[in-house]
Amino acid sequence: MKRRIISFILMLTVVLTCTALTSCKKKSKDSSCSHNWKQATCTRPETCSECGKTRGSALGHTGGQATCSAPAVCTRCGTSYGEASGHVWVAGTCTDERYCSLCYVEDGIDENNHHGTVSWIKTAGGHTQGYTCCGALIGSEQPHNLVNGVCSDCGFAPTVSVSSVSGAVGQTVTVTVSLTDNPGLTGMEIKIYFDASKLTLTSVSNGTALNGLTFTASDNLGNGCKCMWDGVSVATNEGDMLTLTFTVNQNATQGEYSIGVEVKGYDDDLAQINFVTNDGSITVQ
Repeated sequence: MKRRIISFILMLTVVLTCTALTSCKKKSKDSSCSHNWKQATCTRPETCSECGKTRGSALGHTGGQATCSAPAVCTRCGTSYGEASGHVWVAGTCTDERYCSLCYVEDGIDENNHHGTVSWIKTAGGHTQGYTCCGALIGSEQPHNLVNGVCSDCGFAPTVSVSSVSGAVGQTVTVTVSLTDNPGLTGMEIKIYFDASKLTLTSVSNGTALNGLTFTASDNLGNGCKCMWDGVSVATNEGDMLTLTFTVNQNATQGEYSIGVEVKGYDDDLAQINFVTNDGSITVQ
């Protein structure tokens, strides 16, 4: 019985030793293992299915295109890799939304992203500043700081200007009288001065600047003739007040003949308003 036990133990030892000597792991030590290589993947190199030995490198993810909000997807294994590219913004304005140049998604209007210049916005009662791109105001309206009828802050100045034109002897020419920075008028008076020996004023017609007021012109259109506007409403428009039609007399010589104006105006409280006046001229060629 004792011999049988010893024989069994010896046989088991031989079997285990032979198995160990013929295993891939043992043989790999002396490079005699015949590896069963599994193909490399994006994340793993070639790997022996028997012993786990590896060779080479993982293939790495490939293909796909990252978007603004998502990473690329590998075309080999379908796994996301890397990072989203992020939006590439094209700046908007105060009236146009900014947008991504990659995906064209819009991101709202930045009301503070103005692209225009800043200009004065002037009214009869005061002034503020605003952007020319969208008209957005900067701050609230402030009263004019008038010095000799002109605001020292914004330059607001009720102004009457006469145009300058040219013509030849015997010709008919047209001169306009215009109003800017209208402070709000319920009454106005203009006297027209010119060299009546060289020029003949043949007609005077009302413009649109003082619409709503009643217009009256002198019957005699000689030098110093008067035009008047009067009413109960307040006229606040700007633009042409008068169109003056002159004939250049035959005795006129070459040169410049001044067309001047004297102006009085009244607001809705009948307070007199000071005006800046710019004379015009007719140049005889």
